[in-house]
Amino acid sequence: MQNNQSLPSQLTTLPFQKKWIQRISRHRAGKKKLFIVSRGRVSAVSTVFLVLVSLLPYTDIFISPFIDTSTPMRRFPNLSTAIWSYATCITPLLILAASQFKPYWFAYIVPCYVYITMLCGFLFLDLNVYIKSDWLFRGITLTLSIIVLLMAQYFIKICKVIRYKEDVMDEMIKFRN
Repeated sequence: MQNNQSLPSQLTTLPFQKKWIQRISRHRAGKKKLFIVSRGRVSAVSTVFLVLVSLLPYTDIFISPFIDTSTPMRRFPNLSTAIWSYATCITPLLILAASQFKPYWFAYIVPCYVYITMLCGFLFLDLNVYIKSDWLFRGITLTLSIIVLLMAQYFIKICKVIRYKEDVMDEMIKFRN
């Protein structure tokens, strides 16, 4: 408690605030070390896994040079459609599993891009909108994906700030009582 210089001057007025701020700063220092040591490799592996899982709906395109995907399948017109349909259903479950290992936030641009591309493709077909350039379509969907990802990050930060403020208020109320 002797080290008042490290604490913000406006928060050093009440003794219970000093204890609480010191406790939080000690916890943050320990948490930061833990994050650097143990989370880095797990995040890198989960990021790669998330990107690969996100590309599953395009598996039919990747394997078409090696396997004849025009062969008819039960309930599907061809193997390519069957692979795409199953991969589209399985991918969100695998994305949820990958997100439990805390991949880096920029890795979420790939699933956003893949699913926004599919959504825009279906909407444009339904509305009879024809874009002559594939690159224009990809640019539009990539821009939408980045906007969605940045908005999600912004809302997550807002929720964290609100949760932090609520925790601070709860701790202050506990120390007063």
